[in-house]
Amino acid sequence: MDSQRIINSIEKYTIHWRVSFGYLFALVYVLLVRPTSLFLLVVGIEIAFFGLLIRFWAAGYLRKSEELCISGPYAYVRHPLYLGSFLLGFGFCLAGSSFKYWARSSIIWLIFLFSFGIIYFFQILAEEKKLEKIFGEDYLQYSRAVPLFFPCLTKFDGQKVSFFDFKLFRKNKEYLALIGFLLVGIFISVRYAFGELYRESQSNFTWRKLENRSFQVGEKLLFIVKWGVIPGGWATLEVPQEVTVNGRQAYRIISRAWTNSFFDIFYKVRDHNESWMDTESLCSLGYEKHLREGNYSKDEKVIYDQEGGFALVEGKNERILINSYTHDVLSGLYFIRTQNFTLGKTYFFDVNNNGKNWQLEVKILNREEVSVPVGKFDCWLIEPFLRHEGIFQHKGRILIWLTADEKKIPVLMRTKIPLGSIDTELTEIKN
Repeated sequence: MDSQRIINSIEKYTIHWRVSFGYLFALVYVLLVRPTSLFLLVVGIEIAFFGLLIRFWAAGYLRKSEELCISGPYAYVRHPLYLGSFLLGFGFCLAGSSFKYWARSSIIWLIFLFSFGIIYFFQILAEEKKLEKIFGEDYLQYSRAVPLFFPCLTKFDGQKVSFFDFKLFRKNKEYLALIGFLLVGIFISVRYAFGELYRESQSNFTWRKLENRSFQVGEKLLFIVKWGVIPGGWATLEVPQEVTVNGRQAYRIISRAWTNSFFDIFYKVRDHNESWMDTESLCSLGYEKHLREGNYSKDEKVIYDQEGGFALVEGKNERILINSYTHDVLSGLYFIRTQNFTLGKTYFFDVNNNGKNWQLEVKILNREEVSVPVGKFDCWLIEPFLRHEGIFQHKGRILIWLTADEKKIPVLMRTKIPLGSIDTELTEIKN
């Protein structure tokens, strides 16, 4: 008795949430699907289309609760509509499957199999009880001869034979399944096409050759960090050496920031960031950060495969697609230094951080003289529109003054915050 009550309760909830779960699956599918195989795409859509035809066929015979359907597809299987739905879902799961994005594909398959293994099982069970109650012995005789879900090859020989009725087809609104099939089919086909174009563009990747006269190995910059006029800590930017990363020569760029003993009491900062910047193409090959700011902490290492066109975060299996010559936030600062500035001009380049890609916009605002502890300099005033964690956790407007010479050394960085500003002023230059 208790087990029957549990089954009845499960039936009730699965039937109630069946449609909502279908919408949830569609949402997850759209967000996660990344088709990469033309073969699977074509075969999957063909299977889904076959499932659609079965649903069309069944909809022209179905008279819900009015008479027992034993003709058309119902002569071979008791629930052809659910069989068609299964083939539709199976086909689209197959069409969107990808070994490259196996984690995404696994989630899609798990949700689909769960919905049919659990939700539709109880839905079919409930309908079986309902049909037996309505049609009695006629349905029992029919169910003994015709399989529940997997069709038989021999046709059920019933006394009453009916024919496909287009009015029934319209009444059962099966055209909605056609609309859904077309929308999903077009969506994954377009996603595959754009992915293929992207992969083709990446296969044509060549390492560019850019000249760098702005910084060299051995450069080290020491900054004092102030909140208004109050010294809060120190920061460094340095290029200590060249290293080899995946067979490429790269500048090893390091930034550090730490608060002084007084500010340690209120908000202790110990940040360490490293970037590996290709010496020839001046793009990022990797980035590592270790942030310790008050109660906030984060550790992450990313490898940028420029030839493959993806970023790989250490500890995660997912590959993030990137554009050619993408930068991390630290290599981006050094790349700016290699550009020839023109007053009023805006520069754009691709940056990847925290698993996201965007175009970094840098505006050349002005040319003005700036005094910092190490001296007085003629500078370019630039404003990068960033959204990243860096020397400190930046959340406001950022202004940077770079020397108006070939080196374009950052002498002052100012971050606007709700309570004034944080100034990072150059105090020492080495090499």
